[in-house]
Amino acid sequence: MPTVSMVVRKMLEEEPFIEDALEKGLINYTKLAHYLQERVEGEVGRKVEAPAILMALKRAGRSAREAGTANLDFSGCEIAVRGGVCEFNYRKTQGAIKAADSLFEVVDLAGGDILNVSYGNYEISVIVGEKLARQVGKKMEGEKLLSEAKKLSLLCVRFPKNIVGQVGFFSLITRALAWHGINIQETISTLTEFILVLNTKDAARAYDVLMELFSRKRSVGALE
Repeated sequence: MPTVSMVVRKMLEEEPFIEDALEKGLINYTKLAHYLQERVEGEVGRKVEAPAILMALKRAGRSAREAGTANLDFSGCEIAVRGGVCEFNYRKTQGAIKAADSLFEVVDLAGGDILNVSYGNYEISVIVGEKLARQVGKKMEGEKLLSEAKKLSLLCVRFPKNIVGQVGFFSLITRALAWHGINIQETISTLTEFILVLNTKDAARAYDVLMELFSRKRSVGALE
């Protein structure tokens, strides 16, 4: 039979926004305990008094703060936004792989062209600047197009290698944007880059959210 603490912990994990608010100390524990009381009783199969849930929440809150993002080091991180981007998704086949690889022959990366190709188990995602969209259509002709999206922007976060070993860095970014109702269409990551594909209408606001978030810890640089 699960304990009250186990059930409360499970509920918080299923509702990350509440867990995030606990980490920030924004939650009224008493009201939350009463809010969860009926659900907790259903899980443990018996009547549970609100004070027991309250104690479990306080323990969870302490754990969230101790394991949270307070000690993350943001020094050396940089943020940039690139607009005028579109995305194409194709079914992954040998022909599609070869065609996608050939796109690198027609782009001028040194001149600022945008091209990101990601290979999943079943799909290929191609993200390019809008001026190269026609080239994608030509190179990928005959391949199964699953979806396409235009009017996108890339929000690029660059960071030092030591960030990789810091628990919570990436979730901090995605949670901050989710708190502000900003949808992430896709993500791209490498060793020292985390790129978020967003609707262009959200790009400026997303940039401001992350700049404000990072500036709490240190002065963040801005890439040109």
